[in-house]
Amino acid sequence: MKAAVRATFVFLRVALTLILAIPLTDLAVQAFTKPGAPTPTPLARINPYAPNPYVRTGRPFLCWHAPGAQYVQAFGDYAVTYRINARGFRGPDVSATPAGGQRRLLVIGDSVVEGAGVEFEETFVAHLHDALRRANWEVVNGAMQGGSPLYYDLNLPRYEALHPAALVVILSENDLAEDRVRESTYSRLPPMADPLSLVAGLPANPPLALGATWRGWFARGRAALRYVLRPSAIEARLQRHAAAWRASGHAGPRGGRADYADPAVREAAWALTRPYLDDVYDACRREGIRLAVATLNLQTLVPSNASLVPPAAFLDHAVAAWAQAHAVPCRALAAALPADTRGLITADAHLSREGHRVIAADLQAWLADQNL
Repeated sequence: MKAAVRATFVFLRVALTLILAIPLTDLAVQAFTKPGAPTPTPLARINPYAPNPYVRTGRPFLCWHAPGAQYVQAFGDYAVTYRINARGFRGPDVSATPAGGQRRLLVIGDSVVEGAGVEFEETFVAHLHDALRRANWEVVNGAMQGGSPLYYDLNLPRYEALHPAALVVILSENDLAEDRVRESTYSRLPPMADPLSLVAGLPANPPLALGATWRGWFARGRAALRYVLRPSAIEARLQRHAAAWRASGHAGPRGGRADYADPAVREAAWALTRPYLDDVYDACRREGIRLAVATLNLQTLVPSNASLVPPAAFLDHAVAAWAQAHAVPCRALAAALPADTRGLITADAHLSREGHRVIAADLQAWLADQNL
């Protein structure tokens, strides 16, 4: 009897400790991490090649749009509206799970996939959604300008929180360079004040009363432990990769903009990027998500960019070999575009409206062949 009473007493002490520790952990995270900058006054136009006040930066997710932001992105002949959902992606809000009977296809990539230069409804992801919803697929755009394999690796918790049945990763010719720059600057980013809010599409740092549920406090405390209070394996890898790139002698004067026309540089950079794709593959296997990858090298379609043809061809070959080794479907999407520049915006070589329609049709046919 005394043993039972003692056990009950120990249990109550542990439970009381947890009740106090989880909210205190949450408060400590909010007190000792740097909050995001306040949302700026809405601006009429944002130049995509200048600092964007609606893009936040921090560890672990690198960068994301300020949830709820609206602005006009303008360059050259285009001016298009960006509306950001609660999860920090361009487009309408996305529920935690797809509607009953539907399956969710998540497409991730960089500014091309995000739809730079066209309205959201004109992107190939939106066209794909319209085409596939008859087959009970919901297609969600999870792209972010500046995205690359390192970015996709770090943002896996955000993608997994959307519960996709399938994931398509779109890679481009500048990904190797982007990864090297991100590795070299990651450690200087401030920690996010509340990473869980972005994962779940919740208000950042909700008041104590709003989060005062067992599930809410547990999830937020777990996020604090994962992202703030102890370094993750991926962060340690970034430090190793940044050191290895500096030691290789390939790094350019800006800490990563090396000469990718050199085959040795491309091989060395790919060896550092490949593990990020491995992480994406492992996460998809763990979560039961079907994975497909594609390359979309647009700069090579511009005659003045002939020097980019060898790096783009290398990426196509490297990604195809990686996909074959992992039994993952792979597609080189640029081959579907016209040989001239009709599929591109002349100002900055992003996809034009016609280009988005062409890529959507090619993706739809390819995904059908993969029995998605």
